[in-house]
Amino acid sequence: MKFLVFVLSLGMVSAAYAAPTIKQIDSNKKRVAVKATSATAIGSEWVATDKKGSQCTMKVVDKMAGVAILNASGCANLSQLRVGQKIEKSLFSSSSSSAGRVTSSANNWDNVREQLKGVSLIAFYSMADEFPAKAGAESGTYIAESAFGFGAQYDYSLGDSVVQGLPISIVGGLTYELSREISKLKINNQTQNLATKPSLAFWDFYGNVQLNVMERLAAFGGLNYAIPLEKNFGDDKAKSGIGYQIGATVKLTSQLGIDGIYRWINFKTSNIDEIDLDGFMVRGQYIF
Repeated sequence: MKFLVFVLSLGMVSAAYAAPTIKQIDSNKKRVAVKATSATAIGSEWVATDKKGSQCTMKVVDKMAGVAILNASGCANLSQLRVGQKIEKSLFSSSSSSAGRVTSSANNWDNVREQLKGVSLIAFYSMADEFPAKAGAESGTYIAESAFGFGAQYDYSLGDSVVQGLPISIVGGLTYELSREISKLKINNQTQNLATKPSLAFWDFYGNVQLNVMERLAAFGGLNYAIPLEKNFGDDKAKSGIGYQIGATVKLTSQLGIDGIYRWINFKTSNIDEIDLDGFMVRGQYIF
């Protein structure tokens, strides 16, 4: 009888500490779901080994209904892992030597990042410095400055159900473009200085469809709705219009990305039928 109890106890201990196995892999959001065990506590670190013998470390960020969710943002070889594969407890960790577990500050930051999954903070530089304009039969170009800006966007993944093997995302964002001064007006190849220099800043709401061509490369395109904020325009008030943008994103790391974008903004005023602002932008992203 004692032997039977010992065998059952040993079996329970072995099951409790059995290496968890991968159930699902989300390459787009850099997450892995494994079968939870008593050892897959939130904050614990685990190592996965791919077919070539390379390893990467993942951290448990959530646990529910027998499943543990691991943050795999540090795994450049995530596509080499497979469902059913076992992972093992990390022998190296960011845990404190005294407590033997992840420090509260590091754990809290990981939790914050997990809650903000899909959000990116943006800083950009717009190279566009001309405003082609039309008023009736007359046309001309306002000469202005380039401008910096900042903002945020949210990336909602649709997975690869639409295009097999190429995950698609819907991206929505809001940016603020700092004011740029308009100093000259060119009409019929003649340029004149403006005595009162008007200026324009923009709030820009945009939405894109993004195709993730590779793990670190994506192409996108969509529409924008820019709200111009004019100054020194007198009684002439700027009115919003719909434009577009196309571009590509390269992820330098799992948290840092750089975008190249061609954007066209369209608006008008009480006296001008159409004003355009089109040109290239370079953006940097911090990705949660």
